[in-house]
Amino acid sequence: MDKELPLGYSVKQYLSFQKDSSFFKKNDSSILENDKVMRLQLNDLRARIKAKIDSLVKVNNISKEFSKEMISYLSARIFSIKIDYFRLTKTFFTSGNMPESRFTDLVSCSNTIRTQNELKYYYNQLRDLTKFIIYSRGQIESIFDSASFQLFLHVVKDNFKGLVKNYLIADILYTALRNKVIGPTTAKMYANKECNNMIYKLVLTKIAERSGKLEKYASTKDGEFLLPFASKKPVTEDDLLKHYKSKLVLVDFWSSWCIPCRRELPLMIELKWQYTGKDIVFLTISIDKKFLEWQRANKAEKLSSEESFVMGTNDSVFVFKGNLIESIPRYLLFNKDGSLIDANAPSPGSQALKEMIDKYLKD
Repeated sequence: MDKELPLGYSVKQYLSFQKDSSFFKKNDSSILENDKVMRLQLNDLRARIKAKIDSLVKVNNISKEFSKEMISYLSARIFSIKIDYFRLTKTFFTSGNMPESRFTDLVSCSNTIRTQNELKYYYNQLRDLTKFIIYSRGQIESIFDSASFQLFLHVVKDNFKGLVKNYLIADILYTALRNKVIGPTTAKMYANKECNNMIYKLVLTKIAERSGKLEKYASTKDGEFLLPFASKKPVTEDDLLKHYKSKLVLVDFWSSWCIPCRRELPLMIELKWQYTGKDIVFLTISIDKKFLEWQRANKAEKLSSEESFVMGTNDSVFVFKGNLIESIPRYLLFNKDGSLIDANAPSPGSQALKEMIDKYLKD
């Protein structure tokens, strides 16, 4: 490389610099060569900043304790820049798969983390690193079934050690439990088997014990809010479907902040009126975190007080009858016996949805 990267460049500026100088070619080997340059420059940057910190300690401008904290933070920032670099360059690989060798130094760095004080700077980066290693093998990047769960566990156990290994295993178990890939009993079994860290083991056990309480729904029935864990009992997904047994049920997942969702709600209400007197019910379930915002939007959209609900969970993942709600608006159509007809039903304004409803109303 005939140009030296100026000190202080961000990773995005770095990539721009490289592309402008025609360094990136549609050639995997040239990108790997570029990786070496990136590592050398970042290592040099870390060494120079560390030398400056050490010099400040010598003249008593900062304490040794504070210098250790600064160096830990510096190492984490370098680590983060490398992760960002890999994220932004993975699409350059013509083969579609990033070589796992790109992450060797990051894994080695991870395995030097010994204390929770150091680990606190790396939480998100370590999760990203695990995903990238799996991606490099041409695999998936999320835990959505038993096979992906086992793959994540295998990669972590195969690459990481000590505290980091325990943290990542705990994170995988939590994610798998949250995504309904494993149940509470399995989560506790894996926690006892795989986690050596007593804190992580205890936290996972507590989360597993309360996981059955996550799928609760607050209702606006009678103008009152049945808030989760309040004096009035929230309804469950099974309660909802049993209540409307012998009817088709169309469930609309939305949120007050989702503009496309709000745009579709009037069409949902119109569709409901078109099927007045028919054996079908239209439910709206919001994933709003703040109940006041849901309440305002609920009234603004003039939604039925008996058929409008909000998910009563503080989690960031939403599951309904085993279906992960990853994006909204999302529509699920259930048959009269409670079985799922379509986990990604057409939108309320489409002719396709009307034809689907008419077909199953006749059955």
